This record gives sequence, structure tokens and C-alpha cells, in this order.
Amino acid sequence: MHILALAAIALTSSITCHGAESGAIMVDGILDDWDDVQGEELSGSDIVRGRQNIRGRYDLKVEVKCVYNRTEGMFLLVKVTDSTLIRDRRPGRRDDRVAITLGQGRHGKKMVFYPPTARKKARWKVPRKVKAKVVRLRLGYAVELGIPWGVGKIFASLPKYPVGVAVYDTDSHLHMKPETVVAIDGQTPPRTGWLIPEGANQLYEGAITKLGIQEVRMDRLGNFVPGKAPERMVWGDNYLLVMGGDLGMNFLYVTMAQSPEDVKKVRVMDLDGDGLLEVFTRVRLSGGMLEAVVVWKPALRGIRRMFAHLTEFHKGPHFIVNSYKLKAVGHGRHKHYKIIFRFDKASSSITRKNWKGQPPDETTVNFLMPWDARKEVFVFSNGSYYGGRQ
Repeated sequence: MHILALAAIALTSSITCHGAESGAIMVDGILDDWDDVQGEELSGSDIVRGRQNIRGRYDLKVEVKCVYNRTEGMFLLVKVTDSTLIRDRRPGRRDDRVAITLGQGRHGKKMVFYPPTARKKARWKVPRKVKAKVVRLRLGYAVELGIPWGVGKIFASLPKYPVGVAVYDTDSHLHMKPETVVAIDGQTPPRTGWLIPEGANQLYEGAITKLGIQEVRMDRLGNFVPGKAPERMVWGDNYLLVMGGDLGMNFLYVTMAQSPEDVKKVRVMDLDGDGLLEVFTRVRLSGGMLEAVVVWKPALRGIRRMFAHLTEFHKGPHFIVNSYKLKAVGHGRHKHYKIIFRFDKASSSITRKNWKGQPPDETTVNFLMPWDARKEVFVFSNGSYYGGRQ
């Protein structure tokens, strides 16, 4: 057996899924083939509730291990150290258990695993083609899973795998419910944690290191470029990155503003109704003197500025303020958006005669001025926009 392992830089609290050769893991309840796999413990920040109920090193400890290969799928081991196992003959919400979700939304698959005790067998139910074993350990139990690609819409090409793991610990039937819950990223199902494939983790870490990003503020999975495989969108400092998916082992990036403090808002949405996601932002420009709404549209060749409109100007006593509102148009597959801009206010020093301001570049629409029509509407559809002043 040969396991390809890489120690992950602790940039996120998600769990690394290591690359492995085909046949390296057998789902048979014999766990020695996991010995060389680096696992990660759920601890501190992963405790959803009941931190005060953990007493001693053998009361509750959770270790998660993950490997994958391109042909078979993903393999998961959840090892629970627990000195007291509580199980009814017909187990339910009061009992010790592990809950695992595969995928998101309507494609998500939810599974619950109840441990064996001296007098009771393990109980579980999994989707077709998923292999599972639940075995008792000297102090606790372990859940072993073999998950073929496609279950829960999880594929090898994803830059991160949507998998939720939550462990419920009951120490006494008297409480009528688990006292402690531990889960990936502190999220209980149906909210989803993430397993990051090793290759995608290398790509992510390389991009973060190259750009010198100190803080990741958003990390999303979705279809950003044409194709079937979702990409990973990351907002870190003042950078916007798109990686993996139909880009393969590559990433694109763009600098949204001069400094991280100049990025005021980031929202991911399908603005133009073409089935691909855009990134709607509000940023400060020119050293904070100007503010603008900017829409970015990723593509296979790069991240382009799809639209930009100035909203604020401040310099000493001089100022202009425009407001905006996003409004949905149509429904279902035909849903897209329009942005309505309005003139709000300006200093008395700004008149038609003395104003000499210009947009920072030709792709930016100028302000609505005091003497202009009071509304501007831009409608987004299929990769472009149209509209103007009313």
C-alpha cells in the first residue's frame, strides 16, 4: 500500500483528503490500512455545544481521515474515542451516533451511524453503492465509508468536497438527548463542512502564498466559468481568485482594490441569468476618494470587469453620493437582475459649471449628478448589460 500524504498549511479549518493508489483502502472494518493516513482531530472550534460536558481524555475525541483516488472514489474514516456508549434497541435522537452528509441541497445524502455495544449490533443505512462498516473499538467506535464518485453530486474534479460530519455524544439516558455535539467547522447537518482534495489544497496554498494573502474572507463553490465542473471562488484581502473545476489545476485572480480595507462588500450571484455566477462588489478607488459598484465575470481566460458604476466621491468639503438597488427580473430559468442607481446628494460646491471629474477608466460609468435625470437603470442579461438614464 502507498498513501500520498501532504501536511496541510492551517489556512482553513477544513480537512485535507489525501491522494491514494487504487486498492489502498478496503471497507471491511479492519482499520490497519488507515495507519499511514494523516488524520485531523475535531476540537475546540468544532464543538457545537456541550464543551463543559467533556470530562477526561477518554470522554470524547474525534479523528477524521480521508483519502481519494480518481477511479474508485473517496474513503472516509471517523474514529470516536468515547468511554461510555449509550444505545437503545431502536436507536434514535437520544443515542450516541455519527451523522454524515454527502453533497448539498436537494442532491445531499444524509446518513446516521449508531455504534455497537456489548449487547447491540451497529445500525446504519447508506445510499446505494456506498460501502460502510461500523466497528467497536476498545474505547469507542469507528465509521468507515467507501463513497463512489457521483453520490451526492461529489466528483473527483471538485476543488472541495461538500461533506458534513457531526458526532453526537450521550453519557446518560437520564438527559434524554446528547450532551455534546462536535462537527467539522462547528456545523451540524444539514449544514456542510468541507473535505479538501490534496491536489486542490496544493493549488489553494500556492495561490495564497504567491499573493501573500493574510485573511480569507469568503470561500465558495459554484459554476463560475463555462463547463460542468464547479470552481472554487476565494476572496482574500483585496484579491478575487477562481480555481479548479473546469480550470483544472490552475487559478485566475484579479486585484479588486488598492488595499483590503477598500473592499467593502462581496456577493456571489447569477446577475445576468446565464447559469454562471458573477461576483458583485462595492470597492473604494483612488485612495478612498471614490467608491464604486463593480461586477466581475470569470471566464476561462481571466476575470474581467463586466460592469462598474461610481457611487461616491469625497474630497474635503466636496462630495457626491449615489445609491443603488438590486432588483430581480423574471423567474426560474429566466431570472436575472437589474441595478437601479439614483442621485442622492451632493455638496453645493459641485455645479455643472465647475465639475471636471472623470471616471477612473472607460469601463466605469460616471455619477448621476445634481443636474442629471434622477435615475439610471442597467439590466443584465446573458453576459452583458444595457440601459441608461431615465
